[in-house]
Order: sequence, then C-alpha cells, then structure tokens
Amino acid sequence: MIAFEIHINGRKRFTVGGDYQTLQAVLTLVRIPMPKPDDVSIFFSATGITPEPQVVVGTWPTADLAVGDRVEIRVVEVAEVDAPVAVETHERAGEGVDA
Repeated sequence: MIAFEIHINGRKRFTVGGDYQTLQAVLTLVRIPMPKPDDVSIFFSATGITPEPQVVVGTWPTADLAVGDRVEIRVVEVAEVDAPVAVETHERAGEGVDA
C-alpha cells in the first residue's frame, strides 16, 4: 500500500497509512496571544479518513516542533504501516446536515 514515512530531524518516527480514502500529513503553526504575545505552537499531525459507509478517522502521534526542525515526508510502498494511536468511528449525518 502507498503510505507516508515521517522523519523528524533525520529520525524515522512512524509510517502512516492504511485503508483510508484520504491520508493527510499536516504542519501547523498556531500563534496564541496569551499569556505572552509571542507564544507559538508548531506541530506535525497525520490523519486518515474514510467517509463511507461510516466516518472513520485514524490519528497518529502528534510531534511538537521548534524553529529549525526538519520534517521529511517520503511517499513509500509498504506491506505494513504503524497503527494509529486513535481510531474514531462516527455515524454519517443525514442529507443536508453538517457532520
């Protein structure tokens, strides 16, 4: 299966993938004005989502990052991936209703 192999600062952290319709690898920077005006959170996250017939969301570990960190995402073909740390299953909302 096609998966994402995640390396942070040259160290392999995990391989994300599976039978998900959508696989996401995201870098996020959040500026929080309190308690100090320069508070910043930077982190990496990965999720897999399958919307049918139920909504299934798999989540892998979140990694806190700092200025200067290096994140590498390799697209790989593998037989196995690392299991998500959490899997949530939700019923789909009815037509015309936000999920």
